[in-house]
Amino acid sequence: MGTLHDMRYALRMMAKKPSFTVVAIIALALGIGANTTIFSFINALLLRPLSGVEDPSTLVAVYTSDYSSGVYGASSYPDYLDFRDQTDVFNGLAAYDDATSSLTMGDLAERVRGLNVTPNYFSVLGVKPAQGRTLDAADERTGAGLPVIVVSHEFWLSRLGSDPGAVGRTLTLDGREHTIVGVAPEDFKGTRLGGARAAYWRPLDITPGSGRERRGNRGLDIIGRLKPGVDAAQAQAQVASVMARLAQSYPESNLGTLERPNEPRPVVVSPETRVGPRQQKAVRAVSALLLAVVVLVLLIACANVANLQLARASARRREIAIRLALGASRWRLVRQLLTESLCLAVAGGVAGLMIALWTADMLPSFFPADDAVALDFSLDWRVLAFTLALALVSGLLFGLAPALQATRPDLVPALKDEAGAQGGVLRRLSLRNVLVIVQVALSLVLLIGAGLFLRSLRQMTTADPGFNPEGVVVARFELDDKTAAERGQELYKQMRERVAALPGIRSVSMTRIVPLTGGGQRRSIIIEGYEPQPNEDTELNTNVVASGYFATMQIPFVQGRDFNERDTKGSPGVVVVNDEFARRYLAGQDPVGKRLRTDSESPWLEIVGVVRTGKYRNLREAPLPFIYIPLGQEFQTGMALVARTDGDPQVALAGLRAELRAIDKQIPLFGVGTLSEQLASSLTTDRMIAVLLSVFGGAAMLLAAVGLYGVMSYAVAQRTHEIGVRMALGAQTRDILRLVVGQGMMLALIGVGLGLVAAFGLTRLLSSLLYGISATDSATFAAISLLLATVALLACYIPARRAAKVDPMTALRYE
Repeated sequence: MGTLHDMRYALRMMAKKPSFTVVAIIALALGIGANTTIFSFINALLLRPLSGVEDPSTLVAVYTSDYSSGVYGASSYPDYLDFRDQTDVFNGLAAYDDATSSLTMGDLAERVRGLNVTPNYFSVLGVKPAQGRTLDAADERTGAGLPVIVVSHEFWLSRLGSDPGAVGRTLTLDGREHTIVGVAPEDFKGTRLGGARAAYWRPLDITPGSGRERRGNRGLDIIGRLKPGVDAAQAQAQVASVMARLAQSYPESNLGTLERPNEPRPVVVSPETRVGPRQQKAVRAVSALLLAVVVLVLLIACANVANLQLARASARRREIAIRLALGASRWRLVRQLLTESLCLAVAGGVAGLMIALWTADMLPSFFPADDAVALDFSLDWRVLAFTLALALVSGLLFGLAPALQATRPDLVPALKDEAGAQGGVLRRLSLRNVLVIVQVALSLVLLIGAGLFLRSLRQMTTADPGFNPEGVVVARFELDDKTAAERGQELYKQMRERVAALPGIRSVSMTRIVPLTGGGQRRSIIIEGYEPQPNEDTELNTNVVASGYFATMQIPFVQGRDFNERDTKGSPGVVVVNDEFARRYLAGQDPVGKRLRTDSESPWLEIVGVVRTGKYRNLREAPLPFIYIPLGQEFQTGMALVARTDGDPQVALAGLRAELRAIDKQIPLFGVGTLSEQLASSLTTDRMIAVLLSVFGGAAMLLAAVGLYGVMSYAVAQRTHEIGVRMALGAQTRDILRLVVGQGMMLALIGVGLGLVAAFGLTRLLSSLLYGISATDSATFAAISLLLATVALLACYIPARRAAKVDPMTALRYE
């Protein structure tokens, strides 16, 4: 009964002061809504279990290879077989890798993504088909008969028109017919975080000549299900033991990394199946940063509401004093005031949840379209439980101190409803003043963080990547993997010639890998005359490009020549390297004329040119040795056409699409757009952090300004009589302004000072996330401090101006 009575009384008090209630709820909604939004993001990234699979808690991923290489989850097929056959901790172990195919339906072809999987993939995951069957051991690809595939539910809806007779139909992928044997259930979205969802699953090709038999061919992800009673640590011990044996038996592929040349290659058994070890670190770092930021916003909001509570408690001094005088216990009054705070907090939590529902729909806009579709930002029980817990903790946080202070009044002055004496800010650093100082300090920390990330983002967008992306358009395509090299080379030549003839096109070329847009190729390189250190990593980044690539991308030559039309299959092999390669492996020598090869059996390739080192995988990478191979001497079925335009690249794109379609409608085009736009999408994470920190920092500054304004308005109201006396005794308007503004700015400057100290220590933790700027950049610290001080001055000036306009006769009669 007592609790219900407290709640009814709290609701009446909230209704009695609607302005107070609305302001408090808005402040809490901002803080709680920000936290719920970021938690929804973290929930989608790390906490939400895999959908459509049986008992996801017993699934683990096995990762091998050298994580420093940036290869995601790289394991070889022989490694997979050894882990599967030489351990007894798994109920099943499956392997898979990415597949990209050209789907031909009607006159046009399109690119679709899928997975190549071992036939036990679905059985290990416990996925039952919606139609037909999944893959089984009999479907192991041996090169005989029609290949089989399982299609996704989304593909069945969008491409097959929900055909109930889809099982048994054939689809043409990469020019070859595949028989549909099953349709996956609707709720199965795969096992990876981000990326486009698979449209199909087909058996992994392990036929002789596929390259799967080579232990150095690492590109498979491995997922397994633990046996009952077995945990990841036990599985880790067994798999590590297997890897140790493999390192002894196959040292050339399983012993040593660049950092640890004499140890077996790393192997990790992780309960996190969606993100590899390298990505987990980055995801957790970003998640921790964003969560820390919104917690600071919530603390500022709580301090703001606590200040409102203190002001309200001052207005209720006489009520509280009367209740105490009549025998009410202090605990009884504290409970009543805390109930009011919790009611406010719950209302703020509901409003914050509404904000989170709105902003959750905006989160996917930070991600490229292919990644956004695979992340589920919807609210679930975890988000609801988090919001409720946060609201209750917030209610205690901003309600306890005001409740304790309000229930400890000086009874006699309170019963007479007399205001307490007011002094200068330094003579009486009240709880209200302390809360304002904390708000200003925390706001400064957030604003400095936002300023650093905004400057970092600007540095990234204006950084020199070693090529000029402005005015370049890109179109990617995949030829049928059965396309003969002669026909493919002729087709590529025709594409370049016809696109080059379009108006506004200055130069055209082709590349296997478009720099800074994801992906890469690494090959084991043997350099003539260079003796590598024991277990030195000589797997270097390579790219296959057509003649004219360096001119089109405006990559300057240091020495030597470009590829030309005479660099064909029958001519002597040639390569172009970057100057980092020359510095690292050919120091003090003329690199032009030196030779290298990609393995011990391949022919020697002569270095004919050296270009400037650029950025290849990401802007943060250290200088990498890089090798370019001419397309004329190494045919690739997947390429990207790059063209430099003289005018608006958007205008050129329409003609480029039409020309490529006219050549062959069966070639699927994808990733068509400007290179600048594609590079911008690679900065998704950095842009998201900068935008969110700016929004949260702005909200924090607004809350701090409101808090400072509230304190100064309250101080002016409490000191109206004193101000009247001062004016009656001859004080001028500027004297009153100086008095009020000076006391308010003293609070703000103390907060700025404490915030600078805190920011100087905390921003050092952000060094790894910043680019081209120090975590203690003095210009950012000074500019943000000046900005916050200016806002604080405005917040102080408004109540000071009101105080200076007080009529002395009215003020002298004020009580």
